[in-house]
Amino acid sequence: MRALAKAVEDGVRSRSGLSCEVNTIAVCDGIAMNHAGMRYSLPSRELIADSVEVLAGASYDDVQTDTLAQHGEFWLALYYNGIS
Repeated sequence: MRALAKAVEDGVRSRSGLSCEVNTIAVCDGIAMNHAGMRYSLPSRELIADSVEVLAGASYDDVQTDTLAQHGEFWLALYYNGIS
């Protein structure tokens, strides 16, 4: 995940862009299972989505990239806000 975030940051900076990395919480479903902690797995997904939405809405960015890792798979999302 760190290598993917670094590659995105390098790409942004190579085009004279400003890169800002922000983290959010993460609850591992595998670790949370079979005890009281499993009650937090699904609500945490809403909290993660809300925190990303708040950051995107409060920022005056042209483009936002998000990376997500789960169970060894990685996703990269690119959002264009239409601001130029």
